[in-house]
Amino acid sequence: MRFCYHDVETENSNNTTIMKTQDLRTEINRLIQDIPDIFLEDIVSYLRLIEKTSEQDLTVLFDLKRIFAEDQELLEKLAK
Repeated sequence: MRFCYHDVETENSNNTTIMKTQDLRTEINRLIQDIPDIFLEDIVSYLRLIEKTSEQDLTVLFDLKRIFAEDQELLEKLAK
């Protein structure tokens, strides 16, 4: 998955689908409705943290997450 600020590409085994910002907001709202109340405060805290983080820092974090997800061996080597 590639992080992008206006559109997000989500990849599946056969093709790539682009979700527009409004689609993402709608999906997030739908998901939030089903989340147990005990998690809502943590979600709000996480969203506030993202809101305070610079765009460049967010890009680096998402890139690192993708790299580690794709290469578990690399993560193990870095941990040593």
